Amino acid sequence: MGLIMGFAGMYPYDKGLVFNPNLPDQLENIRFSIKWRNQNLKIIIDPNTIKITVKGTQSVYISAGWNNWKELKANQDYTAYKFNEKWDWKE
Repeated sequence: MGLIMGFAGMYPYDKGLVFNPNLPDQLENIRFSIKWRNQNLKIIIDPNTIKITVKGTQSVYISAGWNNWKELKANQDYTAYKFNEKWDWKE
């Protein structure tokens, strides 16, 4: 949990999960799976992207960076990109 909450910057909130990564130079990426609100999430984070796959039957809310919420629908892939220190979702 220290790796996920520290380097991936994952924080649970009432609305959903926030990811605000801060990877050390020694890590190219981190990959992990978690269960959040009965949905399975596969997460891959590198210094400039957050990739999330939602497996299940319900949507979840995820924020890439702070206060950048997006509803992620079940059984789809999503990517957020970091540009000029700000995260934004790919449409």
